[in-house]
Amino acid sequence: MKYQLEYHPNPNRLSIHLNKEVTGAQIESFKSSICAEKIRPEVVNDIFSAVEGVSEITLQRYEISVGKGVVFGWDDMIDQILLILQMHLDPEGKQEEKKAPMRYYIDRHGYRQDITEGEPEKVTNPEDDAEDIIDL
Repeated sequence: MKYQLEYHPNPNRLSIHLNKEVTGAQIESFKSSICAEKIRPEVVNDIFSAVEGVSEITLQRYEISVGKGVVFGWDDMIDQILLILQMHLDPEGKQEEKKAPMRYYIDRHGYRQDITEGEPEKVTNPEDDAEDIIDL
């Protein structure tokens, strides 16, 4: 199973792009305890029951997007989610990260800016750098 992680500007959301079909439906979205377990796909039930901190899951054909609670960290959660996806989508295969994780931020004009290496530089307001003007 090949995958690529996508970190969103919202630090509580992560997408995993896969080379295996996750769902045949166009888009399916599930909140943790609101949706009855009987109508959720088995992979969704397993993620909710095994991974502490998951608050929401959205499935698209080749993508799963996961929301987490604010106090939880992705470090522990990602490996557990990938293991569950592996069991359901490609039990005989192996996990292979296809590309480095995608990271981006939204600039002040509302456009997506991809980050190729490291974190985005802090965008400063030019007016902040100007000397203070004192009205007399």
